[in-house]
Amino acid sequence: MRHGPIPDARVMHPVSADELLALAADCQLALKDSSQDETDKLGRTQVHWQTLVFTSKLMPNVNAPEASVIIQGRHHAD
Repeated sequence: MRHGPIPDARVMHPVSADELLALAADCQLALKDSSQDETDKLGRTQVHWQTLVFTSKLMPNVNAPEASVIIQGRHHAD
């Protein structure tokens, strides 16, 4: 998820980690890994990133990349 100001020329929709966790639970997905406050690769000081990685609760032993779902969204930082 992208945290930071929204550029004028782009459309972004707010989403929170809590919202994604609730949606994932409804879809039988479990949080496998997460990161917070990753620096922006383009060097923007007001932008940071958070990644949530989910895996299927129905197939918990599957380790293939295609079995995991990486959900990325955008959340406007306060």
